[in-house]
Amino acid sequence: MVDISVIVPTRERSHHLERCLTSLCHQRGVTDGYEIIVSADDGETETAEVVEQLSRDAPVSLHLVTHQGTEFCPAANRNRGVLQSSGRYLVFCDGDCVVPPGHLATHQRRRRPGLSLVGAPTYLDRMTTESLTVAGLERQLRSLKTPLLPVIRAHFQQMIRHPSLPKLSGGFFSVWRRDFELINGFDQRFVGWGCEDDDLRLRLRRSGVHIQSIQPHTKSYHLWHPPHASRTKHWRDGPNVAYLQRGLRLTRCIEGLTQRTTADLQIASIAVNDRPEVARQLFDNLDAGTSKEAEIEILSVPGSGTFSDRADCRVVVVLEGGAVPRIPRVHLVFSDPPGPDRRRCFPLTDLEQLPDLVFQADSQYWDPVSIT
Repeated sequence: MVDISVIVPTRERSHHLERCLTSLCHQRGVTDGYEIIVSADDGETETAEVVEQLSRDAPVSLHLVTHQGTEFCPAANRNRGVLQSSGRYLVFCDGDCVVPPGHLATHQRRRRPGLSLVGAPTYLDRMTTESLTVAGLERQLRSLKTPLLPVIRAHFQQMIRHPSLPKLSGGFFSVWRRDFELINGFDQRFVGWGCEDDDLRLRLRRSGVHIQSIQPHTKSYHLWHPPHASRTKHWRDGPNVAYLQRGLRLTRCIEGLTQRTTADLQIASIAVNDRPEVARQLFDNLDAGTSKEAEIEILSVPGSGTFSDRADCRVVVVLEGGAVPRIPRVHLVFSDPPGPDRRRCFPLTDLEQLPDLVFQADSQYWDPVSIT
């Protein structure tokens, strides 16, 4: 096992990939070794030829993972690379980017437990991109002028401890493998351009990982190319924005490094009910316990108890004669008779279907509601 695995997703840009891998194969100052995993979801023979040619003389292990995909899916492509890697620390670099020779050593030196290091690439124009050659790449990278604004912004965001910044760019970040696996990697329901990295950042934060900018200490240069067809002029118009902004998001996504089943869900009953025999009969079918790792918390009324801040999904079960208090951010309600909103309100007899309903809600655009 090596210390660092560099994950390089690529699609139909073998000329860019050659310069990317050249910059990665000649990194300096890395201790305990590293490997490079190229994950390609295209059918270009040129991609395989580039990897094979560079691997002959590469001072590090260089492997290619291929997938004949018809859709542009960077989330799935990155996950495939991770699954073929062995390092305890993961560094992501898109195949259309080049990095300075101390890039990996900087990530290695600045990493800490429970921390993900992120940066924003510097976008090069067409003329500069075409001027970069494989033979003189290191010298040419030293001559590039990088804007100061991203560095100043990174310092400012770190100083004020902004709750949603810095952003995570899928082509320029690093994370411990155990933290990445804990949330099941990238959510592969994101297809096409955008938002899969925003979702990963939200779930990493939810799991307790701190996001910190590495922008002041190293750079990544994005090589010019025409935008993908699924990229929109404005972020808000992107094909994945609605899914990103859905109301229920499982921290450990359903379709990621592994395909989860409903049996994987961790469910806990958090209330002490006034009618324990009824509550027990309902919850026995769900195998509900008191796990601190619960993804779903069930509050039954009448009774006592409050939701914690740990769970992803809040469920209220209204037993006969129960008066429902005002509860903010509820995802599902079970009662007899059920409430008017058939997307979220179900009869008590459907409680055993809760895991299936949670899976449905996580894949759709349900918003949590406040009930009274």
